[in-house]
Amino acid sequence: MVDIAIIGAGIAGLTLAHKLKNVAKVGVFEKAQSVGGRMRSRQYGDFSFDHGTQFFTVRTKHFSDFLRPLKDDGVVDIWRGRFVEFHGNQIHSRRIWDNDPIHYVGSPNMHAIGYHLAKGLDIFLDNAIVQLKWDGKWFLVDSNGQEQGPFDWVISTVPSPLTRSLLPASFPYLSSIDACQMSSCYSLMLGFREPLPLNFDAALIKGKDISWLSVNASKPGREGGYTILVHSTNKWSDAHPKDDDQAVMDYLCAQVQEVIGHDVINADCMQLKHWPHANMKKRQGEKYYLDRNRCLAACGDWCIQGRVEAAFLSAYYLAEAMCQADLKTL
Repeated sequence: MVDIAIIGAGIAGLTLAHKLKNVAKVGVFEKAQSVGGRMRSRQYGDFSFDHGTQFFTVRTKHFSDFLRPLKDDGVVDIWRGRFVEFHGNQIHSRRIWDNDPIHYVGSPNMHAIGYHLAKGLDIFLDNAIVQLKWDGKWFLVDSNGQEQGPFDWVISTVPSPLTRSLLPASFPYLSSIDACQMSSCYSLMLGFREPLPLNFDAALIKGKDISWLSVNASKPGREGGYTILVHSTNKWSDAHPKDDDQAVMDYLCAQVQEVIGHDVINADCMQLKHWPHANMKKRQGEKYYLDRNRCLAACGDWCIQGRVEAAFLSAYYLAEAMCQADLKTL
């Protein structure tokens, strides 16, 4: 049977593993200590935060069919949030999220989706792959210098800059991957023992250095303390990639106060996460990259657009192409 190594256990990597596990022996290698990629949650005492992806929508039948069993199992639920748009510190529009489109979240947290998809897969966590080595077949070299393999195929699903650093100079699509410029983001996590008197659950913010604010506790299935999640703009984060964490938190708290009119600097819980590869603008081009001659491939949301559905579709189309091509061993 063909041996396939998949690098990255985000939605693309997990989707790909499920699609290929019946035609190949598949191992998934993930540098983090848990699966899910940016569809991640964190717990600090009584405070729980979805500190990456906030929600996702569905536009295609492929993704809808994929989600159906997750919804049946209660792993995916609908967030009917009270949504507003801020221009500066003024609310310019207000609505309740309904069915156009439906806004989905993981339940009881965003992490639940990755955990569910990981069942039955061979996943190797805390395993950062930094190099591919060719010696008759492919070997993975981890950050400790240890080699793992051999593999007939290697597929990278990690963000485009990391994929670019892994693939050899002979990979024919490197220039296209170079063109995939991803932007960063800061996630500010705020927990309060007493709820703030906000009259909305989620807010898109324009004209400030923060772009998003949501009451994480308003999502279905959430338990514990009152929590707020704030995203910086990609532009501000890209301009401040190495700022001191405390300075970033102080500045983002000041931005929050300007928008909502409440002092949050004395929150009972305050944490920060920097996502160096958080988003990707919609782009035209290949939905995946496949080199049948050298048995290498790459996919991810960065091939299409920085959305959960884009990550799924990129992996789905790559798996379809590979299954139709009669996978070969090297």
